[in-house]
Amino acid sequence: VWHHGDFAEWTENSGMIISGRSDSTLNPGGIRIGTAEIYRQVDAVDEVLESIVIGQEWESDTRVVLFVRL
Repeated sequence: VWHHGDFAEWTENSGMIISGRSDSTLNPGGIRIGTAEIYRQVDAVDEVLESIVIGQEWESDTRVVLFVRL
């Protein structure tokens, strides 16, 4: 899941905390998307307590992965 450009750290229990992108911009399919655009939509959903969006390299491209805590 982690990729260069993401802020992440290992926990003492071998888990990973992903804090987000260092540049706040994803580029899936050559289209630049600011993570703020995604967060604005996700934050409008009352049931979402927390969210993190990351870019993951996938088959010569970047896919957008969104994690939410309800």
